[in-house]
Amino acid sequence: MEQFLKPLHLACTVDETRPNMALIEIKNGIATATEGHVLVKIDLAKDCPWMDDTVLSLLDGKYIHCEVWKEIHKCESLEFLEDEIVCHKNGIVKKFEYSNSQGEFFNTNAIVIDVKEAGEEAQRIMTYNPKFIAVLHKIFKSEILNFSFSPGRKGTVVFPAEYEGMFAILMPAYTELVPNRYIFY
Repeated sequence: MEQFLKPLHLACTVDETRPNMALIEIKNGIATATEGHVLVKIDLAKDCPWMDDTVLSLLDGKYIHCEVWKEIHKCESLEFLEDEIVCHKNGIVKKFEYSNSQGEFFNTNAIVIDVKEAGEEAQRIMTYNPKFIAVLHKIFKSEILNFSFSPGRKGTVVFPAEYEGMFAILMPAYTELVPNRYIFY
């Protein structure tokens, strides 16, 4: 089966108290997913060259549930229609509806702008949950990840080794009393 889309569903979470965290938003050709600690943005025009302007325009303003994305990211053929997504997989045709956000969908661009305006700086020690780094490795499918640190622990910009039209913002884990170094002989 062909992989038509990056496994962006891995950056989502299904949480009854935060239903929008299970949705992937597509706006202006950018697919965005977040579970609160990791925010991933993928430029579909760069990452999915098979998506023409018609498909990107059709997807603008739509939300796809992470469970649907999980089903459609690998299939034999994939078609986006106005009201549904059609996926052919193992001789079976599956049709999925787009989702609706619950209330106002959060403004992920405000987070990106905040991190961008903060700039970058060297950091003494940064602590991360390795689970989130593993998720980014799976989504980006890159052997090397670049980390650009923001002052004030606003978030770390993570991107693949080469510019491929995708990046993430990873929140550092809050820790106290981290030793300067841990070295022994």
